[in-house]
Amino acid sequence: MSSNSSSTSPRPTKKRKLPPTEEVTSDDDESSSSSSSEVDESNDNAHVLSHADRRRQKKRELKATKAIEASPKKRKLDDSSVAKTNAAVSGESKPKRENSVWVGNLSYKTTRDGLKSFFDGVGEITRIHMPNKPVTGENLGFAYVDFATTDAKVTAITLSEGHLDGRSLLIKDGSDFTGRPAKGNDTHGTKSAQTGHSKTAQKILRHQKQPPAPTLFLGNLGFEVTEDCIRELFESHRKFGHVNAKEKPEDNNVAECEGHETGIRKIRMGTFEDSGKCKGFAFVDFTSIEQATNALINPRNHRLKGRDLVVEYASPDAVRRG
Repeated sequence: MSSNSSSTSPRPTKKRKLPPTEEVTSDDDESSSSSSSEVDESNDNAHVLSHADRRRQKKRELKATKAIEASPKKRKLDDSSVAKTNAAVSGESKPKRENSVWVGNLSYKTTRDGLKSFFDGVGEITRIHMPNKPVTGENLGFAYVDFATTDAKVTAITLSEGHLDGRSLLIKDGSDFTGRPAKGNDTHGTKSAQTGHSKTAQKILRHQKQPPAPTLFLGNLGFEVTEDCIRELFESHRKFGHVNAKEKPEDNNVAECEGHETGIRKIRMGTFEDSGKCKGFAFVDFTSIEQATNALINPRNHRLKGRDLVVEYASPDAVRRG
C-alpha cells in the first residue's frame, strides 16, 4: 500500500536558479539623463548670471543681429563702388557737348519752345539749355542750343542778328566766349555793364517786362497831368548826372543819365472824351532807344505831382502805334 502510493505520487520538481539580473542601461536612458543634467546645469548657470552679465549678453546678441542685417547693404555698396571703379578704368563718362551755339540778347519772355521755333528748319536739336530765374521763372537772357550735326550748327550761327520777341539775337559758337557779357552782368541792360550804371539803374532795367524800345509807358498819372507837365518833368532832369567834379549829387544811389537833350518826339496822352482829362497813363516817344533808356533809368522821372509813377518800356504794339 505504501509502495503503491509512493509510485503514483509525482516527483518533486527541482527549482532552477535564475541568474542574477544585470542592470542594462539603454542609450535613450543615457541621453535623457545627460540632457536632464545639462538642463539642470543651464538652469544653474542662468540663476548664477548677474544682471550685468545679462546686459552684456543682450548687447552681444543685438550686435550680432545688426551685423547680419547690415551685411546685404554693405554688399550693395561694395557692388556699386566696384561698378564705379570699372567705369573709371574703362574710361566711360558723360558725352561731351558738341555742335553747340550760344544765343544771347534773349527777351526775358522767350521760352524754350519759342527758341526751338526760331531754329526750325536748321537741323535736329538735341538739347536746349536755358537758365531761368528761380523766383519769376524768366530766362537770364541767354541759352545754349545743341545740334545733331556740325552743318546745322554752322547754319544756326548764320542766323545771328535775327529777331525773336522783339530782340536782335547774338548767336555764336558754344566754345567762343569773345564778345559775351561778363559773368553776373545783366544781358538785357543796354550798356549797363559797359557804362558803369549804378545799382539803381541796373535794378530798373532788370525789372523791365518788355524789350528796350524808343517808347516809354507812364502809368499812375494824376487826372490833372497834361503833356506840358510830362515834358517839363523830363526836361528838368535831362542834365541829371552831368555834375562838375567838385559837385556831388544829393542822392548817391541815383542813376546817371546821358545826353544833354531829352529827345522827346511825341507824347500820347490817354484822355477822357467828355472832359479831356488824363486817364492815368501816357506814352512818350523818343528819337532813339538810348534817349528812352536815359529817361527810364533816372529815378527822378518816376515821380510827378506827389505820385509814384510806373515808368517802363512800352510794348511792341504801342511802339508801332507811335
